[in-house]
Amino acid sequence: MAEYTITLAKEKRSFRAADTETLLEALIRAQAAPDAPCGGRGTCGKCLVKIHSEKYDGVQKACQIHVDCDMEVDTSLKATGHSLLTEGIERDIPVMPMIQKTAVKMERCKVGESYSEWELLKMALERATGRKAEEFTASPAVISGIYAFMEEHDYGGEAVLCRNRVLALAEPGKRLYLAAFDIGTTSVVGYLLDGTGGKELCVASRLNPQSQFGADVIARSDYVLKAGNGDEMSRVIRRALDEMLGELAEKGEISRTDIWQVAIVGNTCMNHLFLNISPDSLVHAPYNPASRESIVLKASEVQLSIHPEGQVLMLPNIAGFVGADTVGCLLASDFDHREKMSLMIDIGTNGEMVLGNKDRMITCSTAAGPAFEGAK
Repeated sequence: MAEYTITLAKEKRSFRAADTETLLEALIRAQAAPDAPCGGRGTCGKCLVKIHSEKYDGVQKACQIHVDCDMEVDTSLKATGHSLLTEGIERDIPVMPMIQKTAVKMERCKVGESYSEWELLKMALERATGRKAEEFTASPAVISGIYAFMEEHDYGGEAVLCRNRVLALAEPGKRLYLAAFDIGTTSVVGYLLDGTGGKELCVASRLNPQSQFGADVIARSDYVLKAGNGDEMSRVIRRALDEMLGELAEKGEISRTDIWQVAIVGNTCMNHLFLNISPDSLVHAPYNPASRESIVLKASEVQLSIHPEGQVLMLPNIAGFVGADTVGCLLASDFDHREKMSLMIDIGTNGEMVLGNKDRMITCSTAAGPAFEGAK
């Protein structure tokens, strides 16, 4: 196997590529984010680059060029302008986030008693919440800091809870923040929210970087299955969300560590690709998802930098191509309380419909993107 040097003129950097790769594959590996809606089949003409080398000179499709010599590549032909919808009609709803703060007053261990600091904190939580002490859990890192925190704060403070899990001990009055993301097939939108009242504080958006592997869910699924794993696909979308978290924190003038939970929705394929779950079952009959349940993870497990004990909430999927984004639409439209027969339509690259009322709902999906893009 021979290797050659690819020099990116616009980015002013170079990298090595093997003669077993196409130029498109090399650019993806180099994180140059090429545009390839057709998944490298040579049909869309979007991966155009200008090449200067001993064998090639001029504009070429990156997916049709095999790396067989040193070359200088200009990627500036890629279209970069885009406008994303980030606002809509809202309705007031009661906000009940999974992340809650509870004031606690921990009693000191008396002479002759042998309670651990963790047992004393659980007893304080039982008094404060009415839940049984044995129901509470915490990581070793949180338990390790109980004694120092309580000594410094006269054995009082606030416990940050996610259901019955203690995420941290905090000084009274410390504000909590949440983030929410909608991973669309084409675009990604993120929101920073106040953790108490749910007020939207700022918004960030960008195109989904997975489009370099294909414009639609089928093309991306095929790419993952041919590659044998979804590492690249999950890496680019996780990095995009992490960068957007930094952008939201900067706009909101807070620290990343002030964000305690990130909620994520998307269609079923976007859900699987973010979590690096194989889409194999999605593209073979009967086209069922590998997982439909909601999932709670530590943010560090999916490379999102928020509070060290912060969590990621993946909302549940409904079916093979009807995902958590539709769940979000149903919640937003109060569908589960509707008496009259109603129709909810979510028009995106992957479009969904739900027909029904609070007693029964029927759903379906289709590729809506081509209808607006003029595809044949």
